[in-house]
Order: sequence, then C-alpha cells, then structure tokens
Amino acid sequence: MNVKNIFRLSILLGAVFMFSCSTQQKTVVHTDNDRPAFAYYYQALSHIEKNDYDSAQVELDSAIALRPEYAQFYYVKGEVYELQGNPDSAIVQYENALRYKSHYPEVWKRLGELYMQSGQYGKAVQVWRNLIEENPDSVAFELRLADAYLYSGIPRLALTYVNYYLKHGGLSDEVNRIRGLAYFRERNYPEAIKHLKRYVHRFPNNFTVQKVLGIASIQGGALEQGITHLNRALSLKRNDPEIYLYRARYFILRNKLSAAADQLDMAFRLDSTNTTILLENGKFYLANSDTARAESFFKKALEI
Repeated sequence: MNVKNIFRLSILLGAVFMFSCSTQQKTVVHTDNDRPAFAYYYQALSHIEKNDYDSAQVELDSAIALRPEYAQFYYVKGEVYELQGNPDSAIVQYENALRYKSHYPEVWKRLGELYMQSGQYGKAVQVWRNLIEENPDSVAFELRLADAYLYSGIPRLALTYVNYYLKHGGLSDEVNRIRGLAYFRERNYPEAIKHLKRYVHRFPNNFTVQKVLGIASIQGGALEQGITHLNRALSLKRNDPEIYLYRARYFILRNKLSAAADQLDMAFRLDSTNTTILLENGKFYLANSDTARAESFFKKALEI
C-alpha cells in the first residue's frame, strides 16, 4: 500500500472515531454548527479521494471556522499538507490538533517523524517517549527514541535504547547505523567502524554512513579504507566541506601536499566560516612556511 493510500485510509478511519474523546480531551457540546461543519469535513474527504488537495484544504478551513475545537479537522489538514509535500505546515496543524486533544497517538506518530525530518530532535524525543508509555509492549518506538537521542547529541542514551530494543526481540538493520554513529560520537572508532561497515554492506548509498565511516577510518589509522569510503560519499554528495577536509588530512599523511592544498581550498570555498576548516588551512600553510597565508586563516578563525 503506497503512502497516499495509507493517508486516505487513516483519514477515513479517523472519521469513524470523530465523536470519541480521550479522558484528557475537553467535553464537546454539540450545536447546530456541527452539521455544516461535518458537511465541509466530508466534502474535504471526497476531494482527497480525487487528489484535489487544494479544494480539500478550503473545505477543512470552513469546518474549522465553525468548530475550531475538533482535533480531527486539524489532523486531516496536517495529513493533506503532507500529501502536498509541505511538512512545516503539517507540523503546525498536528500541533493544533494536540491543543484540543492532548492524548492523540496518531498525531504523535506523524509529529515524531516530522520532527526528526526537520531537525527538532528534542521534540521528537518527547513524542517517542509518549508513544512508549502508550505502547509498553511494543519495542519499535524504542528504536526511534534511540535515533532521536543520537541526533540530540546524547549517544550514550541512544546506545541504551538500542540495547533495550535488541534485548526485547527487536530486529532492524538500523541498529548498526545507530550504534555506529553513536560510537563515533563517543570517539570509539573501532566499534564505530565495525557497525558502520555492516550497515554499508547492506546500504552502500547511505551518504552519512559512508562519510562517517571514512572519517572514523582515517581517525583510526586505516587510511586507505578511509579514503575509499570518503570517495564513495563524495560520489553521493559533492558539496560537503567536511569530506574535503578529511581527504586533505589523508593526502597530508601520504605527503601529497599539492593534493592536500587543493582539498583544503575546496573545503574553504564551500564553507569559509567553518573554524575547523580555517584552522586546518592555517596549520597546513604554517607547516609549509607560508606564514602570511597561515596568519590570514588564523585571524579569520579568531574573528568568528
């Protein structure tokens, strides 16, 4: 079943439960406005079935204007925004839904994924924790929580929840990705390399894993392995300055200074405000007795 069909099914199922309220939701007193509000709502569902999302949004706005306290209206509006490829607006509508119905697992699931996609990892952590409390017998959300902790910069908790996931029977290739990236953040390069190699064996086109595996390998002294993975990452995405920075370090260690200078220059052109890149350039030119050029990079780094 494709994504659009899943959305449509969830919308139609949601209509069945429209009149049910959780214990945390405010009691709704039905009035004569209900009938036209729901007429607009069901007309919106009809438009969604025909892939006419703009018209569906107009109908949903009319329903919300009449009955702004119905969380389901916002939920469907958020799903339509997702179908239109507008995740930021979808987040706003899902958050509106929670204002009127705080206990809303269907919304939590959508928000968890969208928060992860938009880099709002702290919010994602709270959402996945809510879902774990709601579904104590399901371990799937433990893995999502581990991912959220990883990108929140708390690798130790990411590893804790991955281990819990495995202990309770979870199976996923993403375990190797999360473990590898978490160990990398802890600078445990041997463990990072072990898990990331397993992952890229299955998913060779994952840019982030190829890049981090390359960096971890160079940091751990496996230079040829490192440059191989960095080259693979470069073939997937050519505008990441950190790849050029670590390629430069590889060439410096191989005493290929001209190639290293080219890589450092490329990194600088891609990100002239990155202090790590500025300092690396400064150290490189200082080591090669070009003090004037080295000084310019150090001064820029200090300004930043």
